[in-house]
Amino acid sequence: MGDSRPPYEATNPQGLAFCPAQLFGHKTLATRIGTDLCDGGHAHRHWLEASSPRPLGETASAAAKHGYAYRTPYSAAKFGVIGLTQSLAKELGPDNIRVNALLPGIIEGPRMEGVIRDRAEATGVNIDDMRNTYLKNISLRRMTSPKDVATTVAFLVSDLGFNLSGQSLGVDGNVENL
Repeated sequence: MGDSRPPYEATNPQGLAFCPAQLFGHKTLATRIGTDLCDGGHAHRHWLEASSPRPLGETASAAAKHGYAYRTPYSAAKFGVIGLTQSLAKELGPDNIRVNALLPGIIEGPRMEGVIRDRAEATGVNIDDMRNTYLKNISLRRMTSPKDVATTVAFLVSDLGFNLSGQSLGVDGNVENL
């Protein structure tokens, strides 16, 4: 009861600038992967030290299921988060610690608008056409809200998610392609 740490902590570093694969080097790729996979280790130690088991969450992306042209370092790192999630679920499961990854899709807001703008510029497409291209690749034809992600987290940390571990859950309206 006296534990003030949140029941769920997610790693979600900011993405790199939008760029074609030929413009980044191995250092950029290593930095992206290192940020997503290694920086979360500090948060993971809290679960091992906790007096009672709590759920652990990672944030990946729909890019972890589909790849993402012009965002190769980001996508590669998010594929790695799924492997990290599955490995931690196996390691921490015997201690009754659940580990899952969320794979948000296109989250509405200024950051995604910037991604759409940058991709439109990089590919020479009108920004409205690029936005529609993104939406056409989502079965529900809408972006995901922060509330959509929050309610999924609430489900995972509740008793309703008691037997979920090692899973990668899309919160994305069924992104078909990025």
